[in-house]
Amino acid sequence: NQGNTALLLAAQSDKWSGREVVEFLIVHGGSNAKTERDSNGRTVLLVAAAHQAMCPWHQKRIVQVLVEKLKVSDPKEERDHQGRTALLLAAQAGNLDVVQWLIHGKWSSAKNERDH
Repeated sequence: NQGNTALLLAAQSDKWSGREVVEFLIVHGGSNAKTERDSNGRTVLLVAAAHQAMCPWHQKRIVQVLVEKLKVSDPKEERDHQGRTALLLAAQAGNLDVVQWLIHGKWSSAKNERDH
């Protein structure tokens, strides 16, 4: 499994229940979901952003739940060992829904509320 955990694998799921599995593993998995990385130094958020899903809308939902449940303050700033961000990986994978959400998503208003 190349250093992958259940959460890292679930973040790449093309199953409709993938988002629910990701959420369950974050809440009940007992791992340090925010900091665990795969063998390429990608966090679970970066893995999800880079995944070329069969359903782009579904993949966006997985990215959204990761940002929300892991309380990621700025998902565009998280980087792998090569300096690649979620936005770069999503664009490279052709995940237009994820790219649009990272640029225009509601995560930014949630960040502002937490900062005040």
